[in-house]
Amino acid sequence: MNTMYAYKLDILGTALDHTYVASSDGKVWPCWGRSSGGEMIVKKYGSSSQAQIMSNPDGHAGIRYAIDGVCHQTANRILYFTGQIVDKAGGYWATFPMYGTYGVRCILFEKNKKIASELVDWCDWKCLGEKLASGPAVSSRGENILDVFWIGEDKALWHKYWDGSSWSKSENLGGTLTSDPTAVSYDINRIDVISRGADNALWHKFWNGSSWSNWQFFGEKSIYGPAVSSHGENILDVFWIGEDKALWYKCWNGSSWSKSESLGGTLTSDPVAVSYDKNRIDVFCRGADNALWHKFWNDFSWSDWHSLGGTFTSGPAVSSYRNGVLDVFGKGEDNALWHIKYDGCWSSYEKVGGGLSSKPTAISCIKNTNRIDVFCRGADNALWHIRNFYRE
Repeated sequence: MNTMYAYKLDILGTALDHTYVASSDGKVWPCWGRSSGGEMIVKKYGSSSQAQIMSNPDGHAGIRYAIDGVCHQTANRILYFTGQIVDKAGGYWATFPMYGTYGVRCILFEKNKKIASELVDWCDWKCLGEKLASGPAVSSRGENILDVFWIGEDKALWHKYWDGSSWSKSENLGGTLTSDPTAVSYDINRIDVISRGADNALWHKFWNGSSWSNWQFFGEKSIYGPAVSSHGENILDVFWIGEDKALWYKCWNGSSWSKSESLGGTLTSDPVAVSYDKNRIDVFCRGADNALWHKFWNDFSWSDWHSLGGTFTSGPAVSSYRNGVLDVFGKGEDNALWHIKYDGCWSSYEKVGGGLSSKPTAISCIKNTNRIDVFCRGADNALWHIRNFYRE
């Protein structure tokens, strides 16, 4: 990640200013003119990689000078993913009525936006403190709201949340738990959390919008932590690894639980699951070969298991920010965070970095933007957070 800057320079003998864009990693976009000095008028955290894409094809962001816009509109296009514009530049009052914020003839602009919006460019890791005896879980019950859960050194479930501007204090939710928790929200006033208890059975606790329930016995026997997702309102899909190392599944349909069902496989980690559509469930787990394995429900039947390769030392995490897109994460042999993406086809693996001591967990809390938040336990047993850069 970088800091993006825009500068204005006096055009001698006029009330007009030339503008150009630069980034903290040394990239400069002259925007048809001079590219050093001047007065800074924009400073915002952003991605120089996205800015570079927005400047295509010729460094002028598709602007033909004095036809589609001038340096102001060129700078605005390059700065698009920061959400900032150069409206403090002298003469902007004159160029805006002629060309608008981003210039005219926007075919290239829209094409560049689409390409840049799919780019995953990561912010720096941040420590959120706490002491974790497990990997964390995260859910979201509203836009830009994050609920994070973990097992403390006292074996109880702990919780803190991001309300869109700040983190709450951590709270103890009790229990005697022996696995990473898992959590999901199918409604703004609902959070469901499941974990394995001291009896190796699954236990369930929920938030109803005003208070937490007591822990409820869910049953089943799991050799790892469970996974929970939701493919519709008041629906819960729960997965766990049985004593036979196969994936098992049962569903809450709004009024009752289904019978448990074996989905096969030979698995060696907590599973994870996500639904990007009411007719879709995607499940991921580490196999006996330490590779990532995938299975999905298409509203009619379950697919076979298929391998996505890789070599992982933890269970995976998965999130989805829009229909048809999956972002999957895992801890590699180097203890770093690794990422693979599906958007019509699978990408190659990308190293995100960090020093993890647990499986990660991931969420997309603002749908239809490419924001992804990832949490894990660090080498210091504290809670760590990283997110990608996205346009707010």
